[in-house]
Amino acid sequence: MLFEFFLQQCSKTHPHYSLLYIFLLLFYMIFSYLSTSLIIGSIQLFLKFIYNELFPPIPIFRFHI
Repeated sequence: MLFEFFLQQCSKTHPHYSLLYIFLLLFYMIFSYLSTSLIIGSIQLFLKFIYNELFPPIPIFRFHI
């Protein structure tokens, strides 16, 4: 992964390189998780909208005796 290589090279120049590497990697993982869930949510919303436009719900009439 290119991002991990970049983090390793940048963090070697810092005196506490392992701590900096861990924090940057954690930030990247959280950001990628949030962006992935946001993308999945927007795709689901789009598909739900398209499905409702193409196949509108059929009204079901129930008769009670």
